[in-house]
Amino acid sequence: MYKNKASEKAAKWNRENKERRKVIIQKNNYKKRYGLSVEQKQALIDGQEGKCAICQKELTITHDVCVDHCHSTNIIRGILCRKCNLGIGHLNDSIEILKSALKYLAKHNKKDNKNTTNFALI
Repeated sequence: MYKNKASEKAAKWNRENKERRKVIIQKNNYKKRYGLSVEQKQALIDGQEGKCAICQKELTITHDVCVDHCHSTNIIRGILCRKCNLGIGHLNDSIEILKSALKYLAKHNKKDNKNTTNFALI
């Protein structure tokens, strides 16, 4: 199954050390992708009082912590929860699209709004 003893040994170690391997991969990812050590990432989180820079939700789950960065310059902007990071990403990090989304939500969040369609009635 494995090409050599070293590959077999590595695969065995990976199976037996899943949690440790996860931490090592995460540490290497931050360094490789953003030039950040785990300590630098933690300092950014601490600088935001442990909260997402957008929604202010507590950043408690490691896999929900995202390093937000400009995709054209790769400059780190802050730490976000996964939902906020995906949200601005899906909106192409565009201030204009975000403003448009805000107007849309404001328009349709009015309690007495007659402009919305009640799909339950259709």
